[in-house]
Amino acid sequence: MTIGNKLILSALGAVLITTLTGLILQRSVIRKQGIELNFAQMRAAVVEAENVRESMSQLREANAFDQAHIDAELKSATDFRKTAAYNTVPVVAAWRAIQRVADQENFEFRVPKVQPRNPKNQPTDKEREIRDFLESSNAAEFTEVSEQSNELIYARPIRLTQDCLVCHGNPASSLAGNGRDPLGFPMENWNAGEVHGAFILKAKLDRVDKVVQAGMLQTMMWTIPLAVAIG
Repeated sequence: MTIGNKLILSALGAVLITTLTGLILQRSVIRKQGIELNFAQMRAAVVEAENVRESMSQLREANAFDQAHIDAELKSATDFRKTAAYNTVPVVAAWRAIQRVADQENFEFRVPKVQPRNPKNQPTDKEREIRDFLESSNAAEFTEVSEQSNELIYARPIRLTQDCLVCHGNPASSLAGNGRDPLGFPMENWNAGEVHGAFILKAKLDRVDKVVQAGMLQTMMWTIPLAVAIG
């Protein structure tokens, strides 16, 4: 092999190495952007739901609902989850708003709680850790990219407000005078400001990696031939 050919091969190798290094860095950047985009979608869904919760609370405070009708319906209902009393609970309106987005975006949605009234909301060990972190740190949110479980995790605390205490406050303040809330559950004697649950959204990292792989393949289809031609 002539010296000229060796120089050409050496230059070509250097160009290819530089190109591949650039592609690897580009992949990292694209993946990071994809992860942040997913977190932004999750954040927007939960923040909007918090606004729904606040709006529902204000409507209740303004007596915008026919309370007599709500109470009468509740007394005769066989499933409280199908009543107006349940549907106008602020936090219920909030998690239903999140669930709609979760269904559209293929997110997994969970509402783990301390002493959940619905057994399906019993927290896993991981969810309990997240809830404890949100409570102890007073953080506004929690995010995690878990390569081990191949998922993105986003969470915001459910902080009790004064209107929550109608159902979860001091049993002595029970409207029915029996220590139970309007839906018939024992009141837990919790206080405003406490964190007893969280809104948690999860998404598989696969959705990010598929976009990254498609973008990288498209880039390689024109970058590497161009690099070879230049080299």
